Amino acid sequence: VQPPVVGQAPRCYLVTLHDLSRERNAERDQEVLVAELRATLEATADGILVTDLAGRIRAFNRRFAALWSLPESALTERQDQRVYDWMRLNVAQPMAYQDRLDAIVQQMLLSATDTLKLVDGTVLERVTQPQWSHGRPIGRVYSFREMNRRRAGAPRRERGDNLDDWTL
Repeated sequence: VQPPVVGQAPRCYLVTLHDLSRERNAERDQEVLVAELRATLEATADGILVTDLAGRIRAFNRRFAALWSLPESALTERQDQRVYDWMRLNVAQPMAYQDRLDAIVQQMLLSATDTLKLVDGTVLERVTQPQWSHGRPIGRVYSFREMNRRRAGAPRRERGDNLDDWTL
C-alpha cells in the first residue's frame, strides 16, 4: 500500500453488495404462478369474464369469446362497451338481459345464477360471484356454460375480423 500523496485526500471506496437472488427467485416463481393461472383460465370448459368494480373488463378466456362468437380481435383490443353491446344484442331478450345485469351490478356482493337464451338458440348458464382480494370486493367473475348445442342453420349475427366491423 502506498502512502497518500502530501496535499491529497486519501481515496476511499465503499462498496456495498446485496444478494438479490431471493427476490429474483420470488419474482420468477410469481411469473410461473401467473402463467399457470392463465393456462388454467384457458383450459376450463366454461367461458370466464372478469370485471373490476366499475365494470371494466379485466380478463376473459377464449372459451368466453367462442360462446359469444366474439371476433379474434376482441382478445387483444380493449373496447369493453362493444363487447357488452355484442353480448346484449346476441341474447333473445336484450331488455330483460340488461335489466338483470344492471340488478347484479348494483349489488356488488350478490351471487347469482341465470339462464340466457341466445338468438342462435344456444342456452347458456351464467354464474356470477364477487371477486375478492385482501378481504374486500375488487370486481366480479362471470362464468358461462353451454347448456345445449347450437342448432345447425340457426341465425347468427355476422361479424368482421375487428371490433369496428361488427354488425350488430
